[in-house]
Amino acid sequence: MSARIVTWSQDTSSLGAATIAIGVFDGVHIGHQALLRETVADATARGIQAVAVTFDRDPDQVVSAGSAAPQLLSIADKLECIAQTGVDVILVVPFTPMLAEMAPESFVDSVLLAAMRPVTVHVGRDFRFGAQAAGDVGVLQRLGLTHDFQVLPHELVSADGVPVTSTRIRALVAAGDIAAATELLCRRPRVTGTVHRGRGEGVKLGFPTANIAPAPYAALPADGVYAGRAILDDGVEWAAAISVGTPPSFPEARDYLEAHLVDFEGDLYGATVILEFFEKLRDQYAFDSLDQLTEAIADDVAATLEIAGFDGDAIDVPDDADGAGANDLDPVSDAAVLEAAEQAVRQIGPAPARDAADEMVVLAENLAYDPHRLPALEASLAAAGIEAVWDPYPPQKAPLLMLGILGENRFRIEVWNSQLELARAVLQDAESGE
Repeated sequence: MSARIVTWSQDTSSLGAATIAIGVFDGVHIGHQALLRETVADATARGIQAVAVTFDRDPDQVVSAGSAAPQLLSIADKLECIAQTGVDVILVVPFTPMLAEMAPESFVDSVLLAAMRPVTVHVGRDFRFGAQAAGDVGVLQRLGLTHDFQVLPHELVSADGVPVTSTRIRALVAAGDIAAATELLCRRPRVTGTVHRGRGEGVKLGFPTANIAPAPYAALPADGVYAGRAILDDGVEWAAAISVGTPPSFPEARDYLEAHLVDFEGDLYGATVILEFFEKLRDQYAFDSLDQLTEAIADDVAATLEIAGFDGDAIDVPDDADGAGANDLDPVSDAAVLEAAEQAVRQIGPAPARDAADEMVVLAENLAYDPHRLPALEASLAAAGIEAVWDPYPPQKAPLLMLGILGENRFRIEVWNSQLELARAVLQDAESGE
């Protein structure tokens, strides 16, 4: 399923009838995902398109640039994550000083109504819009009565009794709490940047690093050394030991973000690199000698390989935080369910190969990954109340299907031996396109 990206202008042609979701959507965290998927479900039920309306930057970067918050995703990453929720169109509104001065009524008239015919509008309960954030859900509902669209406010999703917000996740990232941020994002925190020439100290130590200039307003983790991975322009992923902050052993250093791509050989200067953070390994501290520093870096690299789980270019699936992971479940043994799953997978790619592991049956491990088509299968599952997970680690409750990104444009589907009758029905529906 491919989302069409439209940049709003005063000349934008109308998109027609639509169910829409509006938000900045920084991080596209679990709360945003729930809002967007409910918008898609609403649009599907009405037989119209689902449109996500977002902005090309955080409005605060225009309204109060000096105090604007760090951003959890680049605009390109944000659009990709929104597309994965299954929306048909993403309307990107450039947030300009002129837009910042629009009254709420003008925003609805000049932007929303000019770009489409809203039927329902989904927003968070705390939604604000218009000049000086003068508009709230109540104002939007009154405008909806005038212009014949329904406003559906959503309560914020909570975790551990606290609402999930981008502000909360930024604080976790800034504190170096990668595990907690990952849980609320439903994927690992990332930073996008461009490689530039550095000091060359890493080469001398035997661990060359890519010195990365982060995108403006990028939300960097707390100073320290992290296990993670680097995703290059060509989509290939590498285990990466990542250093954030000025290395105390080189106080004159001007590089703040560096990554050693394990076993990588080549020239990265000028390349765009995405860094994903798995786990903080240690704080930054000075060493008494270069030998001690070299030994510590070697330990960081070894820990990175173990934590990232790289085996070639694949990523292992660890147990979840509660210990109720893959090892606690039985593999599927029902041949009819496996056949139904394979038929469903064929709808989004080549015929899969079956690989029976000790604790699971993995289907389609080498299937070509298309992020815009996989939500079609996920939507069938969600309609039946079955959770599908896109990250290569299990959720707190084991899903019937786990869709895990393996890297190098591959993904896997794991089918568990639970709710077999429901699984068969859902997968057969997905196979037939219902």
